[in-house]
Amino acid sequence: MSFEDSPNKMEKKSSKNYVIVKKIASGAFGEIHSAVEKETGRKVAIKIERKMDQKQLRNEYKVYKEFKKDNKPFIPNIYGYGTMVFEKQGANGLILDLLGPSLETLFKICSNRFSLKTVLKLGENMVDIIEYIHSKGLIHRDIKPENFVFDDGTQRYTRMFVVDFGLAKLYRNPDTFWHIPCCSGKSLTGTARYASLNCHLGLEQSRRDDLESMVYCLIYFSKGKLPWQGVPGANKQEKFAKIRKIKETMPINQICEGIHPVFSKLLYYIRNLNFDELPSYLYIKTAMKRVFLKENLIDDGLYDWNYIKDLNLALQN
Repeated sequence: MSFEDSPNKMEKKSSKNYVIVKKIASGAFGEIHSAVEKETGRKVAIKIERKMDQKQLRNEYKVYKEFKKDNKPFIPNIYGYGTMVFEKQGANGLILDLLGPSLETLFKICSNRFSLKTVLKLGENMVDIIEYIHSKGLIHRDIKPENFVFDDGTQRYTRMFVVDFGLAKLYRNPDTFWHIPCCSGKSLTGTARYASLNCHLGLEQSRRDDLESMVYCLIYFSKGKLPWQGVPGANKQEKFAKIRKIKETMPINQICEGIHPVFSKLLYYIRNLNFDELPSYLYIKTAMKRVFLKENLIDDGLYDWNYIKDLNLALQN
């Protein structure tokens, strides 16, 4: 799979085939709108990239196409990609499943704190997903709660999906399987709150960085807030520098203060991985499974939000 070549066949669909319902997200990439396909009545999400020369959405399309060959349950279906007329302007559009709430949304509904049981279950699922992404020669480079979403309620918000591959990158040559070289002087790619220390230091990202970002997510879910969250800054650069300093100087046991020690153990392990080292995903999952058993936790297939009486109402607000 190459990211530089154009897809051989683009599945093009016109925006005229869809009724736009509402905007559900926006950001530097563009916008996401919920829509209904006129012919089938299927509910979909349309991701719009207004700058026609950008490659992020095309790259994301190619990743989804490649991944769907394996029929993994955590990869959403895609229904089309190409140039479309949107609000009387040309735009790149990606049409995919309309999914449910993100982990960030569910976290807020649960008063910004998850139980140990839920955090461990999420952690195991996230490791499985990241391991699969890495097995395809890719790194995600923007692991964060907003990029893990759940089903639309048809499975009680228990099925997790991974989304947003706009920043994904090959970490190995698809022909030779040689690992990319470690370079310095890189700008921060991803989200500063969850970015790895090495990413802040300007090093090329690799598999270890996705996993470090994942552990920061788990710490965030356990504590309710990361130590560097909300630091002030006159501008983005100053804020990033302050976040970097905290990650660089704060001891791991202090980062994980007040939560189960398994998370400091995992962060220590991941931070000590070499740039091109194959992480032991099994070690990470086993560490969490052992805690699950030791704490006599019961996996009933549900998460904290499944016990909220008026969950659907809360999601509408």
